[in-house]
Amino acid sequence: MRETTTDTPTTPTPFTETLKIAGYGRYGSRKTLQIGHLIELVGPANVLVVSAEHGLGTIRSKVDPANVVVVTNYGDVRSNWKKVQEFARPDRWIAMDGASQVMEWIANEQFAGADRYFEAKARGLEIKDADKPFGRFMSDKGSIDAMRIYGRIGRDSELFLSSWIGLPCNLYFNYLEDMTGSSGYEKTIPYGPDVPGRVGLRSVMSSFDFVFRLTFNADGKLTAGFNPASNVYLARTREDRTLVTVPSEITDFNLADFVTLVTQLTQVLTAVS
Repeated sequence: MRETTTDTPTTPTPFTETLKIAGYGRYGSRKTLQIGHLIELVGPANVLVVSAEHGLGTIRSKVDPANVVVVTNYGDVRSNWKKVQEFARPDRWIAMDGASQVMEWIANEQFAGADRYFEAKARGLEIKDADKPFGRFMSDKGSIDAMRIYGRIGRDSELFLSSWIGLPCNLYFNYLEDMTGSSGYEKTIPYGPDVPGRVGLRSVMSSFDFVFRLTFNADGKLTAGFNPASNVYLARTREDRTLVTVPSEITDFNLADFVTLVTQLTQVLTAVS
C-alpha cells in the first residue's frame, strides 16, 4: 500500500467529533500562547506541536520536548509526517505554530523549480529530471507564467490541508494575517490568513470548523473575532453553532475556554441526535 504523505489526501476516518480550528493575527497577537492554554487543558502528553516559526519561548515551560517537532523547510514537514500520523488520536491535539510559513515553503518549491527550469533552458543546459515537471509553468513564449504557478500552489495547498484535516485528531493551526482584498495594485480589507494565492485562502477558510482573527481592542485586551458577516476580517464558524452560540467576538480570548465551550456544543449535538 502506498504510504501517505503531506501531499496525499488522508482518507477520512469514521465520524469522530474532533475539532479543526485556525486562528490568525499579526505578530505579537498571542497566537502561540493559545497552544499553551490548550496544553493546560488537556496535558502536555496530549499535544504535539509542529513549530515552523521557532517562537515557542512563551510556552517552553508547558510543552513536552518529546512532543515538539521543529521544521525548517517543507522537506522537514514531509519527513515528520509519519510521527504526526502515529500521534493522531481523537483525544489528542496537533498544533501547528506558523502555518503561513509552511504554506510559503509550498509556494517557494514551485517558484524555485520554475526558476531552475527557466535558467537551464535559457543557457542551453541539460534540464535535470527532477526539474522537468516545472516546464509546465513556461508560457508559449518561453517565459515563466506566474498564473500557472499559482494554480499549482493552490492545488498543493488543498492537498496539504486535506491530509492534515483528515487526521483523526483535533487540530489548531495559527497563521499570520494579511489583507486579502485588492483595489488596483493595493491590498485592502478584509484581513485573513496569510497564505499564497486565492485558492490557498479559500482552502483554509473552507477546511476548518472555526477560523478566527486575534486582535487587541481599545482597552488592550486580546479579542477573537468570529463574525462571518464582518467586512473587516474573514471568519468561519460551524453551521451547527446555533445550538450553543459562539459570540461574534470573545474578549480576553483563551483557546482552552473556547474548546470547552465548543465541546459543550458537541455534547448537545450528541444528546439530541
